Amino acid sequence: MKNSRVCLLAVAAAFCALVLSPGVTRADDLTGSAELSWIADGTTYASATIPVGSSLSCTSSTSSICSFFGGLGTTVTFGVGTMGPTSITYDISGFPLGNYTGTTNGFQFADLTFASGDALTGYTIASSSYLLTASDITLGPSSIFINLTGFPIDGSFTIDLISGPAVATPEPSSLVLLGIGLVALFGFAGKRFAAGRFAVESAS
Repeated sequence: MKNSRVCLLAVAAAFCALVLSPGVTRADDLTGSAELSWIADGTTYASATIPVGSSLSCTSSTSSICSFFGGLGTTVTFGVGTMGPTSITYDISGFPLGNYTGTTNGFQFADLTFASGDALTGYTIASSSYLLTASDITLGPSSIFINLTGFPIDGSFTIDLISGPAVATPEPSSLVLLGIGLVALFGFAGKRFAAGRFAVESAS
């Protein structure tokens, strides 16, 4: 009876170490800054850094990415986390008639980091004046490229980013608890084996 209790305690200790060990607290908000690049057919024409929680407005910025839109009475805004803590935005109005041309022509938001340390794994289109499909959007672990080829230059979209789950790592105290449980379990098994062997030898 006593041996059975020791075995149950050992199993319980191992179970608690695995199941009840503290996990990583997840916070999916974007942090730091993102790198915005205008890329067409594999060539990066211009780029700019946008801190999370702010936006780049080409009506007031002298950034190189605004050179294409400058002097045309156009309102251009690129945002990271401006519509929410995990979103990117694009909004252009007042540009003369025209579409983005080429095989790929659009904007990439790179160096995207989450407070949880997770990677970028998905997205949802919160709103868009374009009929964007999955084929227009390319994801990387920390980047998203939106291909606007064929779409009018005037338009807007807001895309909410989704991060992957963090991997919980047991704390040292949990590992110690697991080790004690396993030692006790194997120790009990060893005693049972020795007792059984002694009984067999005695009988012979």
